[in-house]
Parts: sequence; structure tokens; C-alpha cells
Amino acid sequence: MTASQALPRVVPRAPLDDAVAGPALAAAAQGRLLALELLSDVAVRVAGSVHLGETLQTIADAVVESLGFDAAVLNLVTETSVPVAAVTGPQELQDALLGTAQPLEVWEAMLARSVPLGNLRFVDGRAGDDLDGMLSWVPDIAVSQDPDAWHPQDALFAPLHGTGGDLVGVLSVDLPRDGRRPDATGVELLERFAMMAALAIQRARMHQDAADSATLFRRMFEDAPLGMALLGLDGRVEQTNATYAAMIGRERTELTGLFCWDLVHAEDRESIRTAIGVVANKDSPIVEGEVRNVSGEQWGRATASRIDGPTGARVLVQMVDVTEQRRTTRLLRSQATTDILTGLSNRAGLNRQLQALLDKPRVGGDRVAVIFCDLDLFKLVNDTHGHAAGDELLMHVARVLQGELRGADVAARFGGDEFVVVLDSCAGPGGAIATAERIRAALSRPVTVAGGALVLSLSMGIAIADASSTTEQLLADADTALYRAKDGGGGEWELFAPDMRDKTVSRLRLREDLRDALADGQFRLHYQPLVDLSTGWTTGFEALLRWEHPERGLLLPADFLDELMHGNLSCAATDWVIRSALEDAATWPEEHGHRPFVSINISPQQLGRVDLTAVIAEHVRRVGIDPDRVWIEVTEEALVAGSAQLSALAALRALGLHVALDDFGSGYAGLLALRDVPADVVKLDREFTRSLLTDSTTRSIVESVVALCARLGRTLVAEGLETAQDVAALQDLGLGLGQGWHLGRPGPLPPVRPPTCS
Repeated sequence: MTASQALPRVVPRAPLDDAVAGPALAAAAQGRLLALELLSDVAVRVAGSVHLGETLQTIADAVVESLGFDAAVLNLVTETSVPVAAVTGPQELQDALLGTAQPLEVWEAMLARSVPLGNLRFVDGRAGDDLDGMLSWVPDIAVSQDPDAWHPQDALFAPLHGTGGDLVGVLSVDLPRDGRRPDATGVELLERFAMMAALAIQRARMHQDAADSATLFRRMFEDAPLGMALLGLDGRVEQTNATYAAMIGRERTELTGLFCWDLVHAEDRESIRTAIGVVANKDSPIVEGEVRNVSGEQWGRATASRIDGPTGARVLVQMVDVTEQRRTTRLLRSQATTDILTGLSNRAGLNRQLQALLDKPRVGGDRVAVIFCDLDLFKLVNDTHGHAAGDELLMHVARVLQGELRGADVAARFGGDEFVVVLDSCAGPGGAIATAERIRAALSRPVTVAGGALVLSLSMGIAIADASSTTEQLLADADTALYRAKDGGGGEWELFAPDMRDKTVSRLRLREDLRDALADGQFRLHYQPLVDLSTGWTTGFEALLRWEHPERGLLLPADFLDELMHGNLSCAATDWVIRSALEDAATWPEEHGHRPFVSINISPQQLGRVDLTAVIAEHVRRVGIDPDRVWIEVTEEALVAGSAQLSALAALRALGLHVALDDFGSGYAGLLALRDVPADVVKLDREFTRSLLTDSTTRSIVESVVALCARLGRTLVAEGLETAQDVAALQDLGLGLGQGWHLGRPGPLPPVRPPTCS
């Protein structure tokens, strides 16, 4: 490989054994784990083989496989030259280098003018150093202006030194897959592979010089980077190297004469005793396994083999430290089963823990129970205060749930704002209900989020396991009970009963049908007129959603709207209503001096969308309708959602649209809505109209609302006009607009014509 002179960037070093933490480092941890596993395999091969060519090729292959380079070359050093011994990389590289050798003085000169990088040497190709007289192979890669990018003539190599300090070979790498110069971890891993290569070269040469020499064995024994121990056939320690003693956590002088199984963790002793006996009795030539030291903090992968020599038989134990691999594996396993935000188990971890509890033997009335929890109106918190506040809220819920756990109970985040609590030992429904009540009480205390106090509401579904319960069925039953609890308005718990399953099946079928309805164009818009009570002329139409079901016929919103607005199709359905209503309204002709407006209902959840104003503005522009002809109807529920909804209403009015407050007087806000909401229109709830003729108090309230709206400049619309008497009573009160079946029923694209008001 080519190299040239320059001062490389200084790459900061970090210990290879640093703990790996956090999901962002998981991929790097996996790569490092692979490198260390291959390094362990190489160490075993180096210790047990004197076939130099095969061993060096194994090292070159392992470097390419694990360190992110596409090329690795190992050179031997003789008295006069440096021949190529092993090449891993592109065929053109192998063709160029295999069988070649360079003069020793060329390598020595390059070593002299290169710059240290840890125990490695680096030549910066950007410096354009003269490499005359040195055989080279230059990869065909582009030259980048990035100073951290790999240059075609960059060279990174490791001088391989024997124990006496003499140069025995060179390991060089090229073609980094990420196109970058290596980081500190890559440098240190390459140093370790270089150590293995130097050891392999020295071992092979020493074996050639003195195959049966005790000096060879002792040097290999003492200098090996893996732990080594020589045992008698009875398992007593005769000698160890320093690495083995360090892994065990004892001084070498303390180990001689002890049984090897007394040096490991209590849980591993019997397996070690058995393994040594198998090897000593020649039942197997080699036995492998993992062991821990007495404290359990260090892990080693041990290989035991029998050695028969002139002085008798021994058992040789070689041990590679795999503590970091174990630590990394545990981290990766934990990340696979733990929710990153809350630290609770995630869905995968929940399934595993719940199955373990279901498999646990039970006595008496001891039962497993599942409480499925869902935060009510969590999306509104996210939309109002932002996702950071939502995350803060989820972490608070996690802490509360953990505080209510006992013994082997489990808390998990199932996904989004859904949590699951599993009770290990529950005395039937009463125990589960008591826990649910404690959780609800704990979460009912105000919590500060985004600088403000919130009182949380939690819906819960409870399911009790029986002898035939499975993980999937128990969770599904608790989810079914949760849905029933949310149907009741939220903030309560519901205990699962078998008859709920049929309703769950119906709900799932409804979800599938709604998906098909949107995809197949089964939704329709019907329009109900709004009438000027003084003239009897239609001034506008309210767009009302209908579903032309292929089997059940025309369905009203009561049959499907709740599932639609709280499911994944809510945004798509709302956009369809807005687009279709505006396209229809754009075609309505002018009659009697005006073109009717269109009124579109927007749910509180959709009003909190950050893109809603832009979506409406784009459709208004596209169809070319006058914004003054568009009403956006919202209910009082939207007013308690927070500032995001109120800001959306103000933005819509700024576009020239009108905002109508629907069902006024029946919801949460009351008269405060007239003060705080940026609305142009107030639609009086139909309950006032129904009792207007029979209740004097109602009549007084309506008279006051009429006067108040007139003073505030708000247009007042009366809903629910079913009779001519209703119309006459409201005309007497001076109310301007009305809506109801007497004035016109909803229908598809009605013509603009005057209804009969008398």
C-alpha cells in the first residue's frame, strides 16, 4: 500500500472498555462486539496454531470483517526484505501485492518519516511525499476536500514488534468503508489485531527454531494476551500467567495448589469440575464454556485441553475476557425490551414478563390481573403545550405507576399514552379494583407541566386471568374493558366481562369498514339550510357527513363519527369534508341577491392540528370561493382544549372566514365563551328552542342571549326549529337566523330556494 509524509490529525484516544450506553451507540456497540468476538477467536487460533500463513490470513480477514476497512495486508520482515504474507481485499489488490517484496530499507525509511498514531503509524497522502523505490497500490477513490476524509495515498499501518522489540512484520489497512480516517476505538482495535499478528509471527518462528523447547511454551504462556493456566489432572493449579490471575481477581502466588473450580462463581463450580474431569479422562480432547469470577463481575470464555508431555499429562486452560461483550449484549437486550422515554418495559418486555407470570404456579385464589390505562385527552395536551410537555407528562405517569407496584408487579408503556400494569398476586377483581382506585387517586393530584397545573384523567380496563388465559387474550380483554370505560366519558375503570368481546369485534369491523369507506368514496355530504327568519330565504347550508354503507345503507354520524374522529383516519376524513364542502359551495348559484355560505364542523381534536389553517386556506384558494362564504363550526368542548385551539380560530378569522360557536349554552364554557372566543356566530342549543313556548325562564334566557349577541355584534342562530310555532316565537324575540326540520331537512346538494316559514 502507498504512503507519504505529513502530520496527520491527532485523533483523541478513549479506553476501549468504556461503558456503552444509550440507543444512539447501539450500532457502534454491535460493531465493537463483533470485533472483540473475532479478536477472541484469533487469540485462540494464535495460541493453538503454528501454521503462520493460515493464521495471518485469518487476522487479515478478521480486520476487514470487523474494523470497517475493505483491505488489509500483512508483511513479514526478513533480514533484507519485507515480503507480503497475507492480503484481504479487492482482487486487483491481491494481484498487485501477493508474491511481492520490498527492500527492508524502504520500509525503514517510511517508518522514519511517518507520524505515530497510538502504537500505529500514519502517512498523510495529502502531503504528496515522494515514494520512489517503494512498490505501491493506489486505490481508485475520489479526492475529497474534507480533511477527515480518506485520501487515495493515505496509509495506516502497525509495525509488528517481537518481545525483544525487533520488527517482525507490518499490518496495513486501506479503503475505509465510511471514507473517513479511523476514530480512537478503531485505532485501538487495530492495535489489538496487530498484537495478535506479532504474536503469531513470533510463535511460528520460535516453533520452527525449537518445537519442543520449554522456553517457547513459557514465553507463549507468559506473553499471551489471553488468560492461561496449567492444571494437574486433578484440577489443581500449577501455574498461571498474569492475565489469568487478573481475570480471576487474585495474585498469581495465591493460586498455586488451589482447585480451579474454587476460583470461579459458585453457580459455575460444578460445570467446571465436570469439564476438567472430561478432559483429564480423555473423554473429549477439548471442552469450552463461559465462567464468572467469584464476584460475578468478570466473564471469561474458557477452553480446556489435555497436554501429554515427557513430564506427564496436564490440562491447559485458556480464557478470553468477554466481560465487555456480555455488557454490550445486556445493553442491547435491555434496549429491545425497555421504553427509552419512561424507563418502563416496552411492549416486547411486557409480553415476556406477563407470560412469565402466567406460567408461574398459583395457589388458592392467587390470580394475575392486567390494568390497561389510557390518558384522557392526551393529544390535546400535546397539541396545546407541545410534545416536550407531553413527554414530561408521560414520565410523570410512569413514576406514579411505579410507585403503586408491589413485589413482582410490572408497569409498562404499551405505546403512545397507553400504559399497562400487571399485578402478580391479586385476590380476584377486588384487589385489582383497589389498585386501580389507588392509581386514579395518585394521578388526580395536580401536576405542573410546561409551567401550568394539570389534573390528569385516566381511563382503565381491568381483566383477571384464569387457567386458560394467554398473554394476547388477557391484554385484548383489558383493552376491551378500557374501550368501554372511555365510552362512559373517561376517568373511570371498567372490569372486563365476556359479553364485551362481541362489541370489540364489532368495533374492529367498524374500523376496517371506515378505512374502506374513505378509500372507496363511500362518504357523502348532506346539507341543511340556515334560514333568515325575517324573509324566509335560505342564506347558507351546514355540511353534514353521511356514510353510504354498502350493506347497511345510509348511516348517520351517531353510528360512526366517534370511532372515525378518534382513530387514525380522523385527519384524512376531516380534509375530505373540507375539500368536498368547499368544492360544492363554489358551484352554488346566486339567488335573490346572494350566494349562500357553507358551514363546516371541525372537531376539537382536529382544531388542534398545526396544519389545519394551511389546509383550509389552500382549499379556499384552489376552489376560488370567497372566504366570507365559509363558516367553521366548533363546539364549546374546543374552548377548554387550550390556547392552540383558540389560536387556530383567530388564524381562521384572519383569513376572512367566520367562526361559529355551536350548541351554545349546553357545554363547558357558558357566557365566558362570548367573552374569550374569537367567534362571529353563536348557535343557540336546541334545548332552549324545545322549551321556549312552555317555560318562562327559558324565554327570559333566550331574550337575554338575543340582546347580548346584538350588543356584542354576534350573529345568533337558533337550532332545532321543528314547528311553525317555534319560528313565530323566535321571530317575536327578534332572532335573525334559524335552522331545523321545519325549515329544511338535510339532503344531498339542495337547490337554493325559499322554504316556507309559516
